[in-house]
Amino acid sequence: MTAYVANTVRRYVAQLTELGHGAPVLEKFDRLAITAISKHGDLPATELLRLFDYIADKGPADIALRCGGARRLAELGVVGHAIASCPTLRAALEIAIAHGAAGDKSRQVHYQMRGEDWMVDIRAAPALRAGVRRLICEEWIATLFAHLAEVTQITRPQVRIELNYAPAPGVDYARWL
Repeated sequence: MTAYVANTVRRYVAQLTELGHGAPVLEKFDRLAITAISKHGDLPATELLRLFDYIADKGPADIALRCGGARRLAELGVVGHAIASCPTLRAALEIAIAHGAAGDKSRQVHYQMRGEDWMVDIRAAPALRAGVRRLICEEWIATLFAHLAEVTQITRPQVRIELNYAPAPGVDYARWL
C-alpha cells in the first residue's frame, strides 16, 4: 500500500469517528494504517476490503464523497507537485490516472476526449460488493474534482456525471461534485 492509500484509510477513520462511529474496529484499521505508513509497508488487501465493507455498511451514504472531496494535491508529494505543474489539464489527468492505477488495483480509470468533451470512466473491480464499488468510485471521482479544482481554480466546472448505478438516496451529489 502506498502512503496515499494508508492516509486514505486514516481519513475515513477520522471522518467516521467525527460523525460518531467510534467503534473498536475503526481503531484497529487506524493502527494498521499507521503501521503501514511507518514501515513503508502494505496493509493487507483483506484488511482494506474489511474496512471498505464496514464503511459501506455502517458509514453515511456520502462518506466517500466527503473523504475524496477533502483530498489535496500536497498529500501526493512529488506526484501532486507534478500534477499542479502540468501545462494542460490532459497532462494533469494522465498523471492522476497513472498514479491511481499504480497504487490501487480495486478500480480501473480510463479517459478519452471527444472534441472538447472529456469522458472519464471509473470502474471498480466487479468482484466487490455493490456498496464497496460505489464507495471506491465515488471517492475517486470526488478526489479528481478536488484535485482538478486546485489545478484550474474552477470549483464548479460544467460537467455531466453519469453513474452506472443508482445514486445513494439522500446524497446531494451536486454539493460534492
